[in-house]
Amino acid sequence: MKQCVKDKTATVAHQAADKAAQAKDQVEEALSDVAHRVQEATPEPVRQKAAQAKNHVSDAAASVAGAVQDKTPDPVSQKLSATAEAARRHRPQLLAAGVVAAMTLVVARRGSKRR
Repeated sequence: MKQCVKDKTATVAHQAADKAAQAKDQVEEALSDVAHRVQEATPEPVRQKAAQAKNHVSDAAASVAGAVQDKTPDPVSQKLSATAEAARRHRPQLLAAGVVAAMTLVVARRGSKRR
């Protein structure tokens, strides 16, 4: 019985991860399409100005990130690195958990509005 539940749970988790990956691909494709449309509709001087602003913001962000990294104690930095690595390894599971959490919030809000 327990094995059956474990198998069913693994199957559902795998299906959720697959659906999340498909949704991610669809969103990326749609965003790419929108980005191309916006770029085509934007005049060249505006694109150049935006590129300059992007470079400026990127440089400023790199400077701030370097300062923060220099001032962060080593144990904290190591813990953050380990957490980020774990998140990268378990991305599909985290995405599935996020979808479940979002659905739970939607259902909970819907239920509270009906009362």
